[in-house]
Amino acid sequence: ISRKSRKKILNQLSKRAYYLTRIAKTFSSKRFIEVGTAEGWQYFTFCKYVRDNFEDGAVYTCDPRDVRDKKYITEFKDERFQYIQGTSKDIAATGIFADFFYIDGLHDEGTVIRDVINLEGCQSKDGLATWVFDDFDLRFGCAQDIMTLSQLSKSFKVYNIGDTASGHPSHQVIVRGHFKGENSQ
Repeated sequence: ISRKSRKKILNQLSKRAYYLTRIAKTFSSKRFIEVGTAEGWQYFTFCKYVRDNFEDGAVYTCDPRDVRDKKYITEFKDERFQYIQGTSKDIAATGIFADFFYIDGLHDEGTVIRDVINLEGCQSKDGLATWVFDDFDLRFGCAQDIMTLSQLSKSFKVYNIGDTASGHPSHQVIVRGHFKGENSQ
């Protein structure tokens, strides 16, 4: 892939977080849980969105490795914005509730289902939750998980978000609803 193409792709990727806040605004979401922080583009954009719009909003994110930009960690140092070093199981153990879930976890089959099972008890009780799943691509085992979850909901949208850094097309899925299973009350 050429340097020019790579630059264009990375520019598109940097806009992804802003588009996610537009989806959140559409559904009046103000409490976020993110799995798979990476460098923190989505996390910090969610934090800014909440800080600018909601006094009672919150953002919780988890990842086994903290590689977030140190400058922004300082800028968003607030008890409403929490990084948890670990997995969706660790974030669920905090007992927090959310109405928007962004899952950018592992690519193996079963991993996205596991994240949803771990987080189902964190779904806000008032209204439907919005779930956004990244990496909906047949190259990854998690695509089957996302398809299964989408069909359970019956209220979903698949959309192209441009190419990945490797030049492959990338898709996300928005699912509206509440997932209920063995962890639900």
